[in-house]
Amino acid sequence: MFSSKTWLDLGTIHILAAMGYRTVAVDLPGYANTPPAEIPDKGNFLHQMIQSFGLCHPVIVSPSMSGYYALPYLLKNWTSMAGYIPVAPVGIEVLEDLPKCSDANCKSHVYAPLQPYLHDPLPDLRPIQTPTMVVFGEKDRSRSSALLSLLPMSQCQEIPNGSHPAYLDNPNLWHQLLYNFLCHLSKTYCLE
Repeated sequence: MFSSKTWLDLGTIHILAAMGYRTVAVDLPGYANTPPAEIPDKGNFLHQMIQSFGLCHPVIVSPSMSGYYALPYLLKNWTSMAGYIPVAPVGIEVLEDLPKCSDANCKSHVYAPLQPYLHDPLPDLRPIQTPTMVVFGEKDRSRSSALLSLLPMSQCQEIPNGSHPAYLDNPNLWHQLLYNFLCHLSKTYCLE
């Protein structure tokens, strides 16, 4: 089972701390040691959590189930985010409900192996200007990664031979990707 401890065991928390970043890893309600809870507005729940930690312009890493929290948060609060790193998240239904893109070239910049997962009509994600690194495993290409690649400030990073939790398949590459993305962001934002 995945939990905040995954990031500790993988070394991600230590690496980010060594880079000078304040890192917060949480267990979602009902996972690991947290009790189940009915959270009707998951984006607002994440917003309140970020505020309670006193985080300003966070970079949110969102693997798998955390997409149910991070994607609604992104849609409402993208201007307060320094960056977004979705790793094959679920919960893309919130994107499917957005107004549709009328631009015929909407998907022209999407990483070619992901383009078959994009079916019209596509959501218009152009207003969301958050720098985003979409991470997925080569064996886990999906519509969620393809849709997030429509974000105008997105870049795709495919982990060779990676599965759904691609960061576990190649931790060294995962950490290098994080390092590169955060270095790029630090030129724009004062990251904690």
